[in-house]
Amino acid sequence: MKYHHLFFSVMLSLFFLSFPFTEGTAQSGATPDNVNKNPVIIGSMMPNTLEGFRLYKELKLGNGILTFIPEDKNECMAMAKFCRDNHIYLNFWEFIYRSTHEFGWGWGKHLPRDQFYSKEEVDAIIDAAGPYYVGRYTIGEIGLQLYGPQSYEIEWRGDTWAKLPAVTTTEEAKEAYISHARKQIEYERTISKGPLINVEAGMTFKYLTQAGLDKLCLEMMPGDPQLLIASIRGTGKAFDKPWGTHIAMEHYGGMSPDELWEKRWKKAIYFSYLSGAQYIWKETSPLFYSEHPWQPRLGFNSPEMKQARQTMREAYQFASIHTRPAKGPKVRLGIVYGNNDGSPGLWNRVA
Repeated sequence: MKYHHLFFSVMLSLFFLSFPFTEGTAQSGATPDNVNKNPVIIGSMMPNTLEGFRLYKELKLGNGILTFIPEDKNECMAMAKFCRDNHIYLNFWEFIYRSTHEFGWGWGKHLPRDQFYSKEEVDAIIDAAGPYYVGRYTIGEIGLQLYGPQSYEIEWRGDTWAKLPAVTTTEEAKEAYISHARKQIEYERTISKGPLINVEAGMTFKYLTQAGLDKLCLEMMPGDPQLLIASIRGTGKAFDKPWGTHIAMEHYGGMSPDELWEKRWKKAIYFSYLSGAQYIWKETSPLFYSEHPWQPRLGFNSPEMKQARQTMREAYQFASIHTRPAKGPKVRLGIVYGNNDGSPGLWNRVA
C-alpha cells in the first residue's frame, strides 16, 4: 500500500463514461447474507462517487467497496445509504497522512483539523451505512518502523513513519512501539467512531492489537503469505479480532497483468479465503490498470482487465455458496511468537 493515492483518485474521478456493459450478467446465486451467517467480504477499491458504487453493483464484482471519503457530504451520505440498501459493505481509506495530524489524503490536500469533516459528521455518515459499515483504515503500515528500508524515509519524506527511539532492552522496544501506535489510535478515535482497521505487511499484529486496534488486515504479496497469514490468524484467534487481507496486485503482482499476474491474483484471493480471511480487499481499481508510469496503461475493455474482474466475480460467487469451518482451517504446524519478539517477518531497516 504505497503513496500514489492522488493520481489514483483523480483518474478514478475522471473515469466514468457511458459503458455498454455486457459483463457481470452471470447469476451470482444467493447473496452471502442469505447463505452464511457471517459472510466473507470480497471487495475492491472503487471511485468515491455514487456512480462508481452503482457501477460496482452492476458488474457484480463482490459485496464490499473500499474508497476514499468524498469531499462532498451529500455524495458521501448517498454512497453510505446505497451500501446499506444494496447490502454492500463499506470501508473507508485512511483520512490523515501517516505520522501527522494533517487531513485530506484521498483529496490530495494537506488540511488542518477544522477544514475536514467533524466527528459528528463522519459518525452520521457511518450511521447511514448501518450494519454495512466495515470500518476505516488507520495507521497504515506502521510496521515500517520495524522493517521499512531507510530509503523510504528519503523517497516518501513526510508521508511515512519515523524511527522508533533508541532503547536498551527488548521490553523497552516493545513498549515504545505499542505506545506510539496507541497514541495514534487514540487520536484517530477523535475523528470518528470505529471500527479502526490497520493494513500491515509485517507480522506485528499482536502488538497493534494491544495498542487498541479493532480489526486486523494483512497486506498480501510483499512477504511470505504462509508465515504472515499464520501470524494474523493466530492473533485474531488469541485476541478475538476480525482479520482479513488487502491484496496489492499493482505493486507486487508483476510489471503487467499477463498470464502470470492473473495466476497470482487468483491464488491470492483463494488462498486468503481458504486460510480463513473474513474480508478480502483489492487495493487498486478493477476498472483499469495502472497507477505507475513504468507499467502499461490498460483500459476498462482490455482483455486483461476483463479477466481480472471475472476472477474477482467468480471468487465472490464461490464464497457466496460455500461455507468454511467456523474455527478456521486445520493446520499441521503452529509457530510460537516469542516473548518481546520484534521480528516483523519482512524486509529490514538497513536494506
